[in-house]
Amino acid sequence: MKTNEKLRHILDVTGISVRNLHTKQKDLFPPKERLSYNALTRAFYGDSRIRFSTLVKISQLIEMPILELIEDTEFDDIFFLRRNKRFDSFMYNDKAYADIVTGPNCSFMSLELHIQPGGKTRTERSPTDKKKKYEKCVYIISGRLRVTIDNHEHNLTQRDSITFSSSQPHFFENTFSQRCIALITLSPKHF
Repeated sequence: MKTNEKLRHILDVTGISVRNLHTKQKDLFPPKERLSYNALTRAFYGDSRIRFSTLVKISQLIEMPILELIEDTEFDDIFFLRRNKRFDSFMYNDKAYADIVTGPNCSFMSLELHIQPGGKTRTERSPTDKKKKYEKCVYIISGRLRVTIDNHEHNLTQRDSITFSSSQPHFFENTFSQRCIALITLSPKHF
């Protein structure tokens, strides 16, 4: 079933109109995050593919879990995790934390790391295994980050990345003046 067909069916069953949903947004979303009336109309009645971010907002408006909304549609095989609904977080300290951003069935794990100025993670080290190679990739989304791997410092800035064997001792530190957000991917995942 196409997503907009399912959305129209939900409107028919609930008796809610697109106009009602457009008005309801004022209570849920800040002005810059609201969908225009035309965007909502296109989502329900258009022929073009709906953006997933639009579906997330619609799921909140109609008070239906996103996974239920996309069930049996072209989005059914996508795993989506809203930033405020993530499974788990790691608190390193009051200046550093990381959210898991990948689904539980992935063979790898990605984390969104947030480090305030002066923040630092603890030293980490993946298992040493001759049959498996543990790797980590760090991509800087915003700010700057010092990555220390086996006592070698690497200063990264926005859009820089570094990949290394995570079996080496390593930690992340923000010695700069702005908050840093980085995407860290660990393959294969382990705890």
